Amino acid sequence: MWALDENGDVQNEVAALVDWHLMHEGSPMSDLAQFLVLCCDGIVRRQAETFAIEYYYECLIEEFNGNISKVPYTIEQLKKAYNYAYLTRALYIIGVMEYFVPGIEAHIKDESIKAAFYESAYNYAYLTRALYIIGVMEYFVPGIEAHINDESIKAAFYESGALRSFHALQDADKLLQGEQNDLFIKFGL
Repeated sequence: MWALDENGDVQNEVAALVDWHLMHEGSPMSDLAQFLVLCCDGIVRRQAETFAIEYYYECLIEEFNGNISKVPYTIEQLKKAYNYAYLTRALYIIGVMEYFVPGIEAHIKDESIKAAFYESAYNYAYLTRALYIIGVMEYFVPGIEAHINDESIKAAFYESGALRSFHALQDADKLLQGEQNDLFIKFGL
């Protein structure tokens, strides 16, 4: 979106970049999961999950002037919707791991850590092949390579992405072994 001047005329300055590619009519928890999984590391995401859904629910109540009977969801429904959306978004981030694994090889010497990432990538790769994020990452990772000369910074990018993927996988596994075990049993995820 281009900036406007005081007369409302379009300027040559970018005012905002809006990402519409995942916009759809659906659960607001899909948006929250998208943001938290793809934009936050495991630490920040896990902390935000302790209050974000409740805060959203409080804001909904406020939007309906405190009339809780008009709120279209219960807090339990929102939490369940978030968990479903989280699982789909966690698969996105796991797909990104395929692009970080080659970088791990170059920067991590511990063979057991490399083996764990390769095993995770192998086990979950079939779930992520069709996801758009894989194609998108081909453009970002080489971009990082081209502009960063410090090998320790490159290594930090790769390790950060791998850790983010690992945390997403851990939490997805926790959900599938716990309150969403019915999905694991039904679909063998």
